Amino acid sequence: MPTKHSLNNSTLTLTMMHILNIFTNKKSRHYVIQKRSNISLSKLKKYIKENWGSPFIITFIILLMNVATLLTVGSLAIANTVATYAFYTLICGVVLQFISFSKSKKPLKSRLLNESN
Repeated sequence: MPTKHSLNNSTLTLTMMHILNIFTNKKSRHYVIQKRSNISLSKLKKYIKENWGSPFIITFIILLMNVATLLTVGSLAIANTVATYAFYTLICGVVLQFISFSKSKKPLKSRLLNESN
């Protein structure tokens, strides 16, 4: 007989598999990027190439939303573990973002002006 804790683990696993499926399935990725926003894939690839930490920061946000969901369901132990992983991804993202900004050949002022347009 499955316990409440094992059901929450399977729910978390299914949620994470669904998120990974969106990002790995070409048809879903095309739909998510093209239908919900006006960002082309080439612009997205260029953005990620210039901002190394952005995938980690996006992953942090997704994990944090999962933590909120897990807390509403009532599984505190799993939520704490996922929150810890989310914090680690945020640290990696901030460090990589700082490195990419410091290695950038463009001055910060021109980068900010280009991103606002």
